[in-house]
Amino acid sequence: MYSVSMTRYSRSTFIDVLESSCFCLDKDILNHALIEKLINGTLKEEQFKLFIRQQAWLWYEISQQLISICRFKHATYIKPLFLKIANYSLIEADDLSNQLGKFKISSYELLPVCKEYINFLSTLEDKTLFLTAILPRFWFKAQLRQKLVELNLFKHPYKRYIKSCFYHDAREPIIGIINSLDTQFRTIPKEQKLTIKQVFSEAAAHEWELLNQIYNLTSI
Repeated sequence: MYSVSMTRYSRSTFIDVLESSCFCLDKDILNHALIEKLINGTLKEEQFKLFIRQQAWLWYEISQQLISICRFKHATYIKPLFLKIANYSLIEADDLSNQLGKFKISSYELLPVCKEYINFLSTLEDKTLFLTAILPRFWFKAQLRQKLVELNLFKHPYKRYIKSCFYHDAREPIIGIINSLDTQFRTIPKEQKLTIKQVFSEAAAHEWELLNQIYNLTSI
């Protein structure tokens, strides 16, 4: 169901395996009705605010989990990458929250599907699996940015959000994640490779389900 096109960032054994598994992030997430309406400016304000709130929550939770993983001694060699990604995620959460006029993430209503996504991430204590799970989110962010840079922002209702996407380029974190995963992917057993593919697929499904629930709740 899901297929991914990350070859523009890196050519690697890890990416080859994901592509051969045919995950379809392009079709199911980037072409979701909510994203299409966000791009063409017809997304309702209620939908937009709910979208921003859930995104802010997720970025904040990712930053906190990355920082938590960095506290373990066995994560020393990967600590710089994790801290860099955590900082990116926290900045993203801060910016999204400020777009709604406040930075009190805990006051936002968390949708059930968003809670499930966060719970899923929290179960991934293995650093390799956690990096794998956040890759679809960063990829989606980078691909959305590519679509948004082509827009004419004159009178676009969500100009501020689109401009923030210009400044927060996710390509560098993506390259760091892929390079780290590729190095580890070459030496791990086949069973763990299958687990990695499954985690990537589940994370991509969570991204789609989140968009779907936001859209359905606010389209009634």
